[in-house]
Amino acid sequence: MTTILSSSKNNWNKTWLLVIPFLFIFSVFKYSDAIFSAEMSLANEGDGLGTIAGIFALQDLVQHEGLGYVFSDLAKFSNHGQALSEAGPFSQFWKIVSVTIGYFFSPQLTYDLVGMLGYFFSAVAAFYLFSYLGANRLISLVLAIALVSMDNTIARAYSHLFGLGVMFAPILVVMTTAIASNNPSRKWLIVLALVHIFNFNVNEYYGYFGVFYTISFFIAQTAINARKVDWKELVKNLTIASIVFVSALILLYPNVIGQSLLLKLGIISEISNKGGTHVHEWGAFTFYSVQKIHALFESDISFIQNLLDKERFSNDLWEMSYRIGFVLPVSIVLICYHIVLIQGRKSVDFLLKLAPWCLATLVSLCFALSPNYKISLVSLTYEIAPMFRVATRSLLYFNIGLFSILVISLVHLISILDKKAESEERFKKYSISAFALLLVLLVHNDVSRLDFFEKIPTLKLDTQSPYTVLSDRENGILVEVPYLSPKKSPPEQSYPYLFNRLFHKKILANQIYTGSNNKKYIDDLDSLSESINQLDEGFLNKLITNGVKYFAVEDNYSQTKLTLDNSRDVELIAEEKGVSIYVVKGEKSVKENNINRFLLNMFSQRVMN
Repeated sequence: MTTILSSSKNNWNKTWLLVIPFLFIFSVFKYSDAIFSAEMSLANEGDGLGTIAGIFALQDLVQHEGLGYVFSDLAKFSNHGQALSEAGPFSQFWKIVSVTIGYFFSPQLTYDLVGMLGYFFSAVAAFYLFSYLGANRLISLVLAIALVSMDNTIARAYSHLFGLGVMFAPILVVMTTAIASNNPSRKWLIVLALVHIFNFNVNEYYGYFGVFYTISFFIAQTAINARKVDWKELVKNLTIASIVFVSALILLYPNVIGQSLLLKLGIISEISNKGGTHVHEWGAFTFYSVQKIHALFESDISFIQNLLDKERFSNDLWEMSYRIGFVLPVSIVLICYHIVLIQGRKSVDFLLKLAPWCLATLVSLCFALSPNYKISLVSLTYEIAPMFRVATRSLLYFNIGLFSILVISLVHLISILDKKAESEERFKKYSISAFALLLVLLVHNDVSRLDFFEKIPTLKLDTQSPYTVLSDRENGILVEVPYLSPKKSPPEQSYPYLFNRLFHKKILANQIYTGSNNKKYIDDLDSLSESINQLDEGFLNKLITNGVKYFAVEDNYSQTKLTLDNSRDVELIAEEKGVSIYVVKGEKSVKENNINRFLLNMFSQRVMN
């Protein structure tokens, strides 16, 4: 008799015809408040707002630089507040996604659609993983939705959506790792290498931690099967796969990785791109690591919360968005205990099957744990990859690993109980199936703060902007006031200025200048900030002479507003929503579309003065 946890491979093709449309419709439903509303979006501030603006900036850049720019591993948005910044790494995957979807939809809707499609593809990948591990369609479906509805998906919807907010690539890494370690043929090891490359390109953090997940899994699986391994063939296949991985990584990142490697090998003497990745201090690594391991197991079920120490099982660190809940790990322990109790020594094969999953999952946890824990591997990341400061992001593999261990354990337990039940005991078999379904629904209820049919939260995004008055005017440099200083303001405070470019489409004089590679002009920008925010007639003339054509001033900057109102060289053309917009009059206007030249001229005049 077929129970809810049994599966027939002959029926999987038919299953996909039902599952994929269902998951797509379900994903559209989950994100419908964002994608079907002009006023609501997944994000309206912070990194989410900056990403929406970045979609516009990329389209604007491709329009001027050509489509070939999409395939570079670097990006520099000079007209978009990064004129002075060194070019930084930028995934080709997200460039292609942004340009392709953005060709048909507005940047706001493109952002929301990426969220929905990321949820959909992650759910499909999770469904495939759990079905590969032996779970039936319904169990796979519920657990797939549970995995992709965790805190990380909700939190990243309005911040770091591109990359960190979607998990289909890491799920593919976990699944391909399991397949290739069981069948380490040349074909599967090369496929695994290419999946890792894809994972890197979707998000470098997940790519980095994914490599260690695979290594630890593969070591455990190979050790278990050591007597059956053809070591000569394995070494040869691993060597070929490694060459494919490194070659593809260099081809994909010729500036970020390729030149650095060539420099270390002595083939070149200097790196043409002085930017590259940012290097962080040790303090950032300890701050963004797991200080309280109990916080990972915070429950979202009220009666369980009442049983636990709330202070111990909570964490205020925003990056701790990988909470796994209490029900799932406890279920694994109880199921495994029950299996050992029933099977005794026969359970050794089952435990050996779990061993690679447990080791890889534990290693992922160690990469996230604070150095206060003796098993922490944060110091290893600091030594070999100092650009990856947020250790907690390794926990995504910890989560996927625990979900996989639950599936393997549950499938094994149900198969044992099914065999024990006599063929005529239908009630007992259905009871076993009902228990399994109730358990995974409880897991969903605990790991996700959203109910099963609850939609992803949305935020009001104001698209009725006063800046549209500039959209049809001649291109030129616009100064936003306050002009924020990199010494005194975090870059996120300038993201609304980037978003305003969607409406005025002009060159932004304000600069986001941050990171270890960008130090040279901090004092110059700080001085420029003070002069613009307390604008006088003399400095206004300098700005106009050097090419500023437009000003947008917040109402509470009275000194700057007074100077502009009293000037004969500028004209007020709009005053709405706390912002006054001015245009330099035609006879005084100086045509300057090179933002770098404008800024450097302003800095040089400051030095001369």
